[in-house]
Parts: sequence; C-alpha cells; structure tokens
Amino acid sequence: MTFRILLLSVSRRTKRIFAEVAAHVSAELVIPPDFTAAEFPILRERFDLIFADVEFPGLSRQPLLQAIRASTLNHQTPLYLMTGFKGPDAYAGREREFTLLPKPAAASEIEPLVVRFRQKLFAERRRTGRLPFQTEVHLQQGAKRFRGTSRNLSAQGLLLAADLPLERGSELEVRFLIEPGAPIFHARVRVVRAGDSPLFGVSFVSLDPFHRQRLQEFLERHLPTRSAGR
Repeated sequence: MTFRILLLSVSRRTKRIFAEVAAHVSAELVIPPDFTAAEFPILRERFDLIFADVEFPGLSRQPLLQAIRASTLNHQTPLYLMTGFKGPDAYAGREREFTLLPKPAAASEIEPLVVRFRQKLFAERRRTGRLPFQTEVHLQQGAKRFRGTSRNLSAQGLLLAADLPLERGSELEVRFLIEPGAPIFHARVRVVRAGDSPLFGVSFVSLDPFHRQRLQEFLERHLPTRSAGR
C-alpha cells in the first residue's frame, strides 16, 4: 500500500511544501490542475488525506463534499480546507466533514500531522484488515432480491448497510463492483452479525479462485503490509 495525498492547490509554495512532506514520509502526492480534473480521481481512486486550498480553481465546498461522500474509497478520508487564517485555534476549527487548516508556510507545519495520521491509519488497517469501501451491493436470497451499500471490505467479508429481514446464519448471494470496468464480483456469504442496527456483517463462504485472486490483489494494493508505516 502506498500512502496517497491529494492536494488541491495552485500555489507554488504550497505545492513545494507538500512535495517536501511527501518525499519525507514516502507518500505519493497527486495535484490536479483544477476541481474538474479532481472529481474523477476522488470518485475512483484511493486517497488517505485530502488537502484543499479554498482558492483552488473551480472549488466549491458542497460539490467537493458530495464527491467525497459518493466515493467508493474516500468516503471516510479526512478533508482539510486550507485558509489564509492564522491563529491559535485554527487547527481545532472543525465542521462535521472537514477541518479548517491555515496554509502552511513550511513543511514543518504540516509534516507532523501527516506523520501522525499515517502511523495511526497503517496501524488500524494492519490490525483489522478492513478497507473503507462504499459501493452498491446486490443481494439475493432464494427468489428475494435486495440492495444494500457496503461500508468496508476485507478478505473475510463485508460490512453492509441495508434494512433487511435477515437473521444471523442466513446465507445469500452478493454481487458488486470492486473496480470500475471490472467483471462483477460474485460470492456466497453468511450473515455473521445482525441486530436492530441497519448494519450487518457477512462472511464469504464460497469464492471461486478467480474472484478470490481478484479480491486478494485489490486488498494488497490498498492495505498496508505488516512492515509498512513502521
């Protein structure tokens, strides 16, 4: 897994600062030229941190938040909106889905934040083996068909959000897209977590070799190895 940072900024100084930080922490830095060019990567690619300059061309807060919410891999990615404000409370200013951040004047102002988050993220994903993963999932139990939305994905199964009358131990078929343009992923699963919440967990009980290999390769690209991030 490569730690990836999306930077929405046209400031030469800001880009230089983040390039320095990315080099120090072994991260990949992606800098699109404008918001139109940024929307597709936000929806389709994985980023571990997103920093957006409020003066970025074409940037509007709501479309940016909507793109992140709709993203398969970035719906839980932290968003930092960089402003020109400098003050002791600037780093603490938070409004639901984003954090306000003063534009850094040097790499030393932003690198500690990136390092702390990278270490925490890698440790958490190594521990759980789960990847935030949001996509529509088609479910079938006998002649009954349902739809749900995944919340995370692992080699063992899925966490799903759906209002379904399913009991623990129930088995059903699931179909969903792992990646755009790829064949539909198909598996038989068993409900291992169910209750009053609309969230329920399913584990894979039948995966053919083709889908198992696809799942393994996908997770290897997006989850850290045991040594990564140490």
